[in-house]
Amino acid sequence: DMSKLVHLGLYYDTRDDDYSSGLKLVLQLISAPHLQTLSVGLLDGEPDTDGWDIPLHLLLENSKPLENLEHLTINTLSVTETCAALRIVPGLQSLELNIVEDWAEMIQELTPQADSGLDSESRIILCPKLRHLELKYLQSTSVVEPLVNLVIARRSSPKVAGCFTKITLVACHPAIDIRQDARIAQYLADGLEIDVKDSGGSLIPLAQYCGLPGLAGWP
Repeated sequence: DMSKLVHLGLYYDTRDDDYSSGLKLVLQLISAPHLQTLSVGLLDGEPDTDGWDIPLHLLLENSKPLENLEHLTINTLSVTETCAALRIVPGLQSLELNIVEDWAEMIQELTPQADSGLDSESRIILCPKLRHLELKYLQSTSVVEPLVNLVIARRSSPKVAGCFTKITLVACHPAIDIRQDARIAQYLADGLEIDVKDSGGSLIPLAQYCGLPGLAGWP
């Protein structure tokens, strides 16, 4: 039990398999119920196959109820594992995702769905109180339509109570800038902030963007 811990960053390097297996063990053992900021994932580059399955949800499950958690950064985890983790922290207000294996699928999972039958009642809305979402290293223009749908749903669905106020996109392609899309003009006029940054067209060391104070200085 690490009851006094409020900031935690756990990263591994795919150049050393021991880092990955060691992180899996740590995630199963830690309980930190008073966390305010948490960052977990790969330090640099793209993951190997095992990298997608670091069991973040175990740390969150062991640390519930996590009432003080303000920000969560997830680097290079599978959509399945990311969703499993997010279901445990419904009160989360700030989320950063870096290099997801399938951005379109992940964005859809974060998009509240309109009622469409019996299954609508059982569908869990991920992070219904989310205020700020950061998506970093979006490489394909296939994310544009899902992004627009996410913005519309997060701003208009009564299920999320109008919490959503900002989305930050770090894009590897200029066409991913959704600010000129007429379908979201009304939300921009109503105060939604959309911040789009150019990644320079390539993936750069994630250690510079992992969300915890001082981490940008890591080599």
